[in-house]
Amino acid sequence: MRQTTLSVALEVKPESADHLSGLLDTLRDRRNTDPSGGTGPFAEFLTLVPALHFMSLSVFPSAEYDPLFVLEANFDGKPGPFWAQLEAAIGKDLRA
Repeated sequence: MRQTTLSVALEVKPESADHLSGLLDTLRDRRNTDPSGGTGPFAEFLTLVPALHFMSLSVFPSAEYDPLFVLEANFDGKPGPFWAQLEAAIGKDLRA
């Protein structure tokens, strides 16, 4: 199966950067902290986005420019199904 690697950078309104960073922290904190078993800390998320191999969600502040929200991902297949899986898994949380 074809693998896709992508990076998406989106400008963030400066007044929204802290809120977005907080939402990303909340997503990170939902990880499974139970060290037993081989399911891993993000097993539930990976069942919702089964095509995913790697993903990074970051907010980069700047004194000179608007902050950037950068999503980096590596996944199996075409982008369309990946975006649909990601939207179903965390779209509601990122719009909170």
